[in-house]
Amino acid sequence: MEFKKELIGKCGIYCGACKLYILKKCGGCSIAGAKCPYFKCVNNKRITSCGECEEFPCQTHYGSMAVYATKFLDWRKGEIEKQTHKAN
Repeated sequence: MEFKKELIGKCGIYCGACKLYILKKCGGCSIAGAKCPYFKCVNNKRITSCGECEEFPCQTHYGSMAVYATKFLDWRKGEIEKQTHKAN
């Protein structure tokens, strides 16, 4: 698979490996712009992708355009909470 920088999604997933993109249920936010539910949020926060956001995972990730499995989101949220408690 050829890596294409423009296929790095705002959601943090590489579109070339994303099931939604492959099945043409997502046009890729870097290409489709405003059609991506993550695009506006990431740009407003002036970050590259959701992976850089302090609120990750947020409710958008659990919504109908979910690119991550719910189990992964729950695990990641738990890991972030553990790190936060260690820091305090």
